[in-house]
Amino acid sequence: MRKPSFLLTLLPLLASACAAGPAYVPPQSPPAAAGPFISHAAGIDAARDLPADWWRLYRDPVLDDLIAQAFAANTDLRVASANLAKARAVMQEARAGRLPGTDVSGGVSYGNSVQSGLSGGSDPQWSYSGDFGLSWEADLFGRIGRAVEAASVDADAVEAARDAVRVTVAAETTRAYLDACASAHGLSVAEQSLQVSTEGLRLVTMQEQAGSASSLDIERAAAAEASARAALPTFEGQRQVARFELAA
Repeated sequence: MRKPSFLLTLLPLLASACAAGPAYVPPQSPPAAAGPFISHAAGIDAARDLPADWWRLYRDPVLDDLIAQAFAANTDLRVASANLAKARAVMQEARAGRLPGTDVSGGVSYGNSVQSGLSGGSDPQWSYSGDFGLSWEADLFGRIGRAVEAASVDADAVEAARDAVRVTVAAETTRAYLDACASAHGLSVAEQSLQVSTEGLRLVTMQEQAGSASSLDIERAAAAEASARAALPTFEGQRQVARFELAA
């Protein structure tokens, strides 16, 4: 007569032993870089995580607006965000399996009620009925727990993929913007250098006409002016490429 109680005692142990699969252990973050990869002299701690909106560290409203536009227009990012929403919905559905289920029903009717043993009928009356049910599935073998765990891992993986796309879009936009700024600055410097070289050639030409400069001086000034002029297309081309990447 003591066997049933003994089996009931072993039931929790059997349930834990039959749990589906090992417990999920999230991967550890890689160790922070050390040695020459971190330069405290520059005032930047490379071991500290950057914020999600790291591009705002530039404090450039134009860059902020460009990245916001890139996020809104990038198809890969929209697809990744939709996949993340779907994965989170699956995770919520799996978690709902741990909650009790309810079933509520009711009805109403109007008519005559006839009681057995009595002649005739009664006046029409309203009648109401209702029913409430509560059910809950005991997760003895860990099926629901493993389903929640698997859905959570899938959601984390999809979120990591979305974040990777987001980082790529932000990084490419930032790089193109910085390239555009650098090429624009280089073009401005080249234009100023051309103005100086052109003015220098004009002055040397006047000096040569006055007899205070030689033809060699004119050749040197003309070469400097030609070199400054030849640098303009390079910077202009770099600026156009950066603008094209920003518009893509």
